[in-house]
Amino acid sequence: MTIEITAVVLAFNEVEMLSITLPAIKALVDQVVIVDMGSTDGSDALYARLLSGEDRLAHYDQCNLSQFGFAHARNHGARYADGSWLFSIDADEWIDPGQAGALRREIAEASFDTIAVHRRNYAGQPGVPIDLDQLRVSGSFGEETHRRIYRNRHDIRWEGLIHEEICDRDGNSWQRAGQSELVLHHLSAFKPHVAIEEKSRLYSYMVLRGAVVPGYRYGTNPFWHSTFIREHFDFLMEKANAYAAARGLPPYDGDAVARAIG
Repeated sequence: MTIEITAVVLAFNEVEMLSITLPAIKALVDQVVIVDMGSTDGSDALYARLLSGEDRLAHYDQCNLSQFGFAHARNHGARYADGSWLFSIDADEWIDPGQAGALRREIAEASFDTIAVHRRNYAGQPGVPIDLDQLRVSGSFGEETHRRIYRNRHDIRWEGLIHEEICDRDGNSWQRAGQSELVLHHLSAFKPHVAIEEKSRLYSYMVLRGAVVPGYRYGTNPFWHSTFIREHFDFLMEKANAYAAARGLPPYDGDAVARAIG
């Protein structure tokens, strides 16, 4: 079997989401690599049922995220991929299997090494069952463009602690990316409240880490470690320090963060 497209999927306690999204992902690509970060919700049984053939399960210690970031996790998964193209997808992102033909056509005709897709963020109630026919786009950050598809080459990789982006030998690839007609349907708002809260705390901690440690900013849009923090300072401080307290990490000092972002 020729493996042309490998989907690299990040997952942590996503058994409910993956029961919806993973079958659709498998219908689109030739191989799936799941990067599981220590799930304890029965995900292993789902992997055993749905992964097959050339699919692979790569384990990743979630505690590495706060130190090395999401780019590190995505690059870890890419090492297990055999496809000539990689499609980076999160466990809570659904793609219409009907777009499989468009994906293969775009890759066959690609003159770029990186391809961007549309992502729609949906409003929802935590824990409420998902009806894919009744999705409503969120009012804030409802429509986005993400670079997610790229050639499987050693010189193309993810960079950034959080809100990571694809880079090549010339840096951030956003000016050298093609545009796909594919749509990622982001279903995060339907997760249980406890999962949403945990994600908010983790993201806040990592956003502030990128602010106070300049070396972690590479590959990330400056908006996330400047303007975004100024606009949401109190919220980020509260969530980030709650995450730190729960894991025995040093809390952030508000004055130090303020000085870091100017």
